[in-house]
Amino acid sequence: MFDDNLCTVLYHVKDNPANNKVCLWRVDDNSLISCEGRTRFGGGFDYVPTTGATLEFRRHSAWPGSDPLINTNPGAVRAAGTLLKNQFVTSRFRASPTGACDTVVLPGQSIQGALNTLLGTVCLSAGNHVVTSQVTVYSNQTLRSESAGSLAVIKPETGGGHVLVVPSQANVTIKDLVIDGQDPVRPGFGILSTGSSNVLIENVQINRATIGVGVSQGSSNIELRSSQINYAGDGLACDGCASPSVWITDSSDVRVAKTLLKNLGVGPQGDGELACYNTPGLVVTNTTVEGSGAAGMYIVNCDYAVVTGNDILGAREWGLDIVNTGYTTGSDYGLYSWNLIQNSRNGGGVIKDSKQATFQSNTYTNNRQGGSGSCNGINRRGNTDGYYYINDVSTPWPVVCND
Repeated sequence: MFDDNLCTVLYHVKDNPANNKVCLWRVDDNSLISCEGRTRFGGGFDYVPTTGATLEFRRHSAWPGSDPLINTNPGAVRAAGTLLKNQFVTSRFRASPTGACDTVVLPGQSIQGALNTLLGTVCLSAGNHVVTSQVTVYSNQTLRSESAGSLAVIKPETGGGHVLVVPSQANVTIKDLVIDGQDPVRPGFGILSTGSSNVLIENVQINRATIGVGVSQGSSNIELRSSQINYAGDGLACDGCASPSVWITDSSDVRVAKTLLKNLGVGPQGDGELACYNTPGLVVTNTTVEGSGAAGMYIVNCDYAVVTGNDILGAREWGLDIVNTGYTTGSDYGLYSWNLIQNSRNGGGVIKDSKQATFQSNTYTNNRQGGSGSCNGINRRGNTDGYYYINDVSTPWPVVCND
């Protein structure tokens, strides 16, 4: 996702006979996207609009870019190739609701009482809204500040741990809010989606929750964008006690875009990472993970992940941790592109028992600062059949190594 309604679609080719010329075309305007002659290759086709695009793989006897007709009649050049695969692709974009407030809740009034009326848009006026129990948003509801320029703050009563906003149903939007957990008793989650669908969390700042945002129990089409999660966790660094800023498990089609995950850097095995388990279709884009006490991103059995255009800074373990912990296989058919991974304690990334992964145009700088890893870049372990990288840069060298 390069903008709110433009995204990247992953492609990956394997078992192409050596020196066979396979090309990717955009059918709509006969654009030649790329050509390869290798057995395995992959990448991403960028800027797919919400209106979609039709893509084709075709095998050619000669390189299409050298054909004299490529500039005057590209359609003829495309048609001369043998069609291998035709696919329509489109971006998935959840537009932010802009409806007027159906009711406005003042500080001291009940947020839950207003939501229970099942009005479409429940707004909170500026100020501190103290809650004594979790807040549940229902299907087809929006919970937001009355004014995006003056954000309302939801916080627990003194000594309370419940600042929980739970989009438990479908077509829920939570936006333009501050959710402010308090020490020493932090809420378990800032926002938790369980079995929900079509949920948008936009322009929300979550402070001092044990886990900032949780997505679980078969949730689907969940989008967190233009938000910030500060100082998640419990401040401890120990085996099995790490608390992520974003925790995603047993769900599908979850997207994190234009979001800052800012942490304290207590580690290794500390708080603050983005963690994905058993969830196909993960997208993380234009997001910064800063000072995670564990890995920057921990991606476990999340097939078809697209991780592009992110900054992972100062992780206290790996920058990218792509593994199969607890599962037979890891995160297969992933695309990792245009990411900056810098100053990780371990190597820039580790990939273990995860197949057909493509790494493209990533930068690895000054990682392996005292922890695990044989190199500064990507460390390969186990079965990484089909691993492919192009235009990755590593300082110090090498880009990739067997660990």
